Amino acid sequence: MLALYLKLKGVNKNAMLPATGFGALFIVLDLGVTCITWIALIGLSQNYAIATSEIQRSAYIASANYALSALTVAAPVYSWLNLSIWWLITNLVMLRGGVFGRATAYLGVIGSIAGFLVSADLFVSTQGIANGVGGVVLGIWFIVVGYKLRALCKPEDKRASANDAKCEILNELLSHGSAEQGAR
Repeated sequence: MLALYLKLKGVNKNAMLPATGFGALFIVLDLGVTCITWIALIGLSQNYAIATSEIQRSAYIASANYALSALTVAAPVYSWLNLSIWWLITNLVMLRGGVFGRATAYLGVIGSIAGFLVSADLFVSTQGIANGVGGVVLGIWFIVVGYKLRALCKPEDKRASANDAKCEILNELLSHGSAEQGAR
């Protein structure tokens, strides 16, 4: 997300600042709420499995139902909505900038529309389909954008100099990740 901001802020900084804010908000809410809730559900299921009385099992089921209802009601809204806003603004800026190509930007626009359908919960029967389409498109989009970011910041590339601060940040992040993987 930071690398995208650094590459696209020259195209439209006023759009990329709030877009990056929505992306950061998505990360915080998704990790801080959704992941914590799933971890709690795993713990509740383990406690349910070792419960010795029907009263204990009922308490664990009630707690799990509360957590599940919070996930099914709130998660699509705050999670997909923030992600879709970031994704749409970023791809609209990509359309103007041409750094990543129009096909990549249009792919992101399609995916963000699927994300809006999930978060709006307008069509309950198609929410699962929109969630699947949005997730698959998001995955493909991140692979394409990551590949293009990496290609844009290779020191051998004449479009990016080794002293380019944006590329130095990206290359340091990428080389740090590669070094950690090599150490394992």
